[in-house]
Amino acid sequence: MIIRGGLFDALLATVALIQRDMVLFSVNSSIVLFLAWLVYYLRKKKNYNVIAIFGTIVTGVYYLFLIAHGGVEETAYLWVLTYPLIVLYLLGKYLGSLLSFAVFVLSAVVFFLGSEFDIFQYYSIRPIYGNCCSGKNVCKSIQGKGAKTRGS
Repeated sequence: MIIRGGLFDALLATVALIQRDMVLFSVNSSIVLFLAWLVYYLRKKKNYNVIAIFGTIVTGVYYLFLIAHGGVEETAYLWVLTYPLIVLYLLGKYLGSLLSFAVFVLSAVVFFLGSEFDIFQYYSIRPIYGNCCSGKNVCKSIQGKGAKTRGS
């Protein structure tokens, strides 16, 4: 999963470079390097819990950047919909819910401050909250599968 994410981020970094969006290119390239470091650390130390926690926190910050940046025609917010699925699967119900809620609240701040600050993308509508609420059953299903995988 880490390697696949790195390959897609490398592709997205290339697209950002072609579009001459140097901020997005820099962030995507940094994420590719971070994912390469995660793979190295995982193989060297085999400390899955540290990788899961640290990786999901960095992923949450990355997704918040994508929301603030906006993407092409305000579509970057869609990536944050995958975050609860990832953290509930990797970290379980308690910590996964806590991190998902933190990203949800911080994304709300970005949405509502988008019209106040030029550094944030302004979203004319706020569709993410309905999407997040409708994904509740999917999150519960994924969380149950993660618990079985972790042996909890």
